[in-house]
Amino acid sequence: MGSNSSSGLVSRTVGSLTETSRRILGGASDPRAPHNDVIIFLDEENLDQRIPGWREMRSPVQIEFLGRAIRSALNQKHWAWLLKGETFYSLIEYGAEGIVIQYFPKERGITMVCGTIMGNDCEVRYDDRFSTTKTFNQIIQKVNTMKSDYSAQTYHAMKRNCRDFVRELGRYLDPSFHPADARTDTHLHTVSFGMIDPTFPKGRRVG
Repeated sequence: MGSNSSSGLVSRTVGSLTETSRRILGGASDPRAPHNDVIIFLDEENLDQRIPGWREMRSPVQIEFLGRAIRSALNQKHWAWLLKGETFYSLIEYGAEGIVIQYFPKERGITMVCGTIMGNDCEVRYDDRFSTTKTFNQIIQKVNTMKSDYSAQTYHAMKRNCRDFVRELGRYLDPSFHPADARTDTHLHTVSFGMIDPTFPKGRRVG
C-alpha cells in the first residue's frame, strides 16, 4: 500500500488497512459534536469516550458509497461509506483492524476526507445516488452493534472483507443498495474514450 498524500495526514500501513493519524484542527458548530478530527478503532476504543455526545447527534445525513483502488491488487477497490452531515463528515470502513470510524468537522473539506479512505490511488470513485432516512446517531449505533461480527479477528481478505461490511451497512442505510457480488472490479466496460466502472459512476481527485 502507498501512503495517503492529503495535507495534514501521516499514514502507516498495518496489515491491509491504512491507519491514519491526523493533526487536531478545525471545529464543528454543533456543541454536541466533536470539535476536532477523531479516529476510532471499535475493536479497541469506546464510542462514548471518543464522541461523548454521539447519542444526541440526531442530525440527518447524506451518504456516498466510496471506492479507492489498491494498486497492488489488480482491479480491486477498498469500499467505505461517507456520511455527510450539516457540520461534519464521517467515514466508516472495515479492514484488518476491524471497523474504523473517522469524524471530521466539515471545514476540513470533502477532498481531504475522501483522501483518508484506505487505498493508494489518486482518485476516489463514488456513487451518490443512494439516500437514507437514518440519522447520525442511528447509524453509529448500528455500526457499534456490528463490531463483534466485523472485528479484526473475523477479517479475511477474501471471505469477510470491506465489501461484506459495506453491503450489510448499506442495506440498513438504503434498502435499494445491492452492488454486484463480484469480489473484484473486473466488470469494467470499455467505451471509446476509456474505461467506466459501473459500480462507481463518479470520481473525485484526492492527490
